[in-house]
Amino acid sequence: MQIITVWDSDEEHIIRQEFNGDWDWSEVRESFLLLIRMIRSAEQPTGVILNTLGSSPIRHEDVIQHSRWTESIWPRDLISHVVIVTNQPVFTVLISVFKRLYPRWSDRLFTARTVDEARALIRQKRSQPGKTEPDQP
Repeated sequence: MQIITVWDSDEEHIIRQEFNGDWDWSEVRESFLLLIRMIRSAEQPTGVILNTLGSSPIRHEDVIQHSRWTESIWPRDLISHVVIVTNQPVFTVLISVFKRLYPRWSDRLFTARTVDEARALIRQKRSQPGKTEPDQP
């Protein structure tokens, strides 16, 4: 499998996914289902880091369809922030489109250049007054 999902920091409730080499959308779906199980096992909102630095260029086919599926299954009330670590300019465009299609994620979705920067961004966003809190039912 080209996508690895691990606890980046148990203490800070951050899960990291590493996208390596060539991957396909079925692997993304499988890895996101594992990610969701891990998020649901946590006792507090969890940060997510999607590290694409080791990835081949993103596959453009069906991006909107897959983003729709992702938005429908991700437990927004249990995710504090999502940071995509990338050096691919296309991700910036895709994130902008995703935020417009799904504005309820706009305050939780960011990009970073390194995994360390992503960790720091999650810590910073969590510590700000008025930080993103889980949705209330």
